[in-house]
Amino acid sequence: MKRTPWIVVGLMISVSSLFADTANKAGDDGKHLFILTGQSNMTGLKPEESFIPTVTKEFGKENVIVIKHAKGGQPIHRWDKQWKAPDVKKPKQSGDIYDTLMIKVQAAI
Repeated sequence: MKRTPWIVVGLMISVSSLFADTANKAGDDGKHLFILTGQSNMTGLKPEESFIPTVTKEFGKENVIVIKHAKGGQPIHRWDKQWKAPDVKKPKQSGDIYDTLMIKVQAAI
């Protein structure tokens, strides 16, 4: 099933508040930072087909940073170091996907 770019934009708006400090660093240079991350639905996304052409047309190729880091079939706690479920001890890998994502973001900006 083909996804529309609006789904991605909606996801990006909700995710952007999580990365405000990092995004501000990119914004200091007049660049727009788009982080595409998530689980199975994001894994199949091909941003070069519609998302990247749309944002580069709007802001200019030199003003856009797009980072995709998706891992299908992974539990959400791998994106959140503070994640806890009721009556469950903290998982071993909490936040490791987030850490990898932030390394990619820092390198790109």
